[in-house]
Amino acid sequence: MSVESFKWDNGIAEWAMITNRYGKLLSYNLPRYNRSYATCKYQGYITEMLESNIYPTFVDVGAYIGLFSLIASYHCRRVVAYEAHPFYFGILLFNMRKRHVECKYCFVSDFHAFKEYQIPKMTDDIKSLIVVNEGEPYNIEVVTLDSEYGFGIPGKVLIKLDVEGNELNVLKGSEKILKKHYIHWIIDVHLNRGITSEEVLKYFPKRKITMISPKV
Repeated sequence: MSVESFKWDNGIAEWAMITNRYGKLLSYNLPRYNRSYATCKYQGYITEMLESNIYPTFVDVGAYIGLFSLIASYHCRRVVAYEAHPFYFGILLFNMRKRHVECKYCFVSDFHAFKEYQIPKMTDDIKSLIVVNEGEPYNIEVVTLDSEYGFGIPGKVLIKLDVEGNELNVLKGSEKILKKHYIHWIIDVHLNRGITSEEVLKYFPKRKITMISPKV
């Protein structure tokens, strides 16, 4: 996998094209993040899982620009990508325009409502959203995985969870589907946001199909 930078914006962030054997993805972020995103340690594991062709459904929670959704679109019958950041959701739509991927502009958590969020300034947290009570917030629909899939999903399912510190809230809103043993979870635990692997593992007391992947 490679990253080709082709435009700089005031030396702070960059447009880039991330390339792998499945195609190219437009990206925009800090230079350091684009490089780490292309070489992240857990990417190989998720790619192997998707290429195994044993998961008809892939749910990408925190899809960002669609790296894993793109790969999944070649191996899964159904791919659903959730992205709550309005800027990156636009890039996700662009990157998935020729693939059979359902792109959903939603914030996944432990309740169902519309809530106000704000995008941080251009920092290391550019990918995240923060709750605000003033300023210039925007409304976005908040959903739970139970409200989306609690009725059941046919066949084996792979869920990738990368939500910048909101992992525990997503799991709190997944009580029903956590009981379904045909679902394999891959969770990126954001230790820099105060989340621990032990807290996440409490939701999987009798299951060994969860991969905990600290941020690199």
